[in-house]
Amino acid sequence: MSGLNGAPRRVLVAGNDHGGLNLLAPLLSRWAETGEIDAAFLGSAAARREMAFRVAGLRLAAWPETPFDAAADPREGVARLAERLRREGWQAVLTGTSLAAVVEKRLWRAAAEAGVPSLAYCDMWWGYRERFGDGDGECLPGTVLAVDARMADEIRKLAWSAPFRIVEVGSTLFERLAGQRAEAAGARDSGALRFVSEPASTAFPGAGIDEFEVAETLVATARASGIARSVVIRPHPAEPAEPWRRFVFAHAAMDVRLDVLPLDRTFADTWAAVGISSMLLAEYAAAGIPSASFVADAGDPAYLCLPFASLGIARLSNASELARWLKEAPAPGPGPAALDSHAGAADRVTAAVLAATERASSPRGSVPVVRS
Repeated sequence: MSGLNGAPRRVLVAGNDHGGLNLLAPLLSRWAETGEIDAAFLGSAAARREMAFRVAGLRLAAWPETPFDAAADPREGVARLAERLRREGWQAVLTGTSLAAVVEKRLWRAAAEAGVPSLAYCDMWWGYRERFGDGDGECLPGTVLAVDARMADEIRKLAWSAPFRIVEVGSTLFERLAGQRAEAAGARDSGALRFVSEPASTAFPGAGIDEFEVAETLVATARASGIARSVVIRPHPAEPAEPWRRFVFAHAAMDVRLDVLPLDRTFADTWAAVGISSMLLAEYAAAGIPSASFVADAGDPAYLCLPFASLGIARLSNASELARWLKEAPAPGPGPAALDSHAGAADRVTAAVLAATERASSPRGSVPVVRS
């Protein structure tokens, strides 16, 4: 489907958190190569830097920083965004679903005001109310793109104030990582034991999990089990590095190091990954790296939301299970068959975006949408 005069549809892509950027980057790379969609990226300075690293020839939307200012009057900001969407002729808005950032939510409101279809690509299996809400209540896109049937069902079962489409498309991230399995296999002889951290104790205290206690047990158990590999701490992007620097300094004699590699280089440097419930743990598993979630007595089991079984992520609840897993040569992540549902994800997202623009431009485009 093309726009007027056969030109590709113009789609404004926006994101903030790394989870959403993970899903959007493969799409922007594809569209830049194929030209099937004329896309530009809108994001904060940090998001722009991240996407420029991931997407060759990234085209940026020349918009001011005001959409990212949480302190700005949201109603005034939405009106300006809507006017800009209309003036620049954008035919669809595609975003991530950040937990707290305002840019995506304001764009959904602005798109509705401007009569432009909006699609939100959800990257994680929890926090749906936070992802689709702001200080003024619910904030809903026209279409939610879900990475699997479980996510689609969980969103559908919640009571929402207005209808919207839900389309299961798969994960463009997992689709890409499935192609890196051979690279990950090369790390089985030389890679490190990587701890995948996340700010559970500070950002989500109700989960009852302390990431530093988990790391402490991992280091002690690995050494007691005769695992001589370096233990490399990979902080989450939302974590301050200083506490982990202190942790590494205190454990330097046990060959514990802070990760200094760019993320894409860690896949070939990881023998096995241990974490809690971070998306990066799922990424390693999808790439074929043996991965485990190590949590004892989580206060809120709902926090552990990854599809552990389907991704082949081991669930370990005590040091004895962890020691056994480490000593028994952890098995690689799921084979290609387990990732079949994600093959073709970029095709399905592209089709969903084009279908949304087609509905908006048809005589029936004003008909209210329903869940599907």
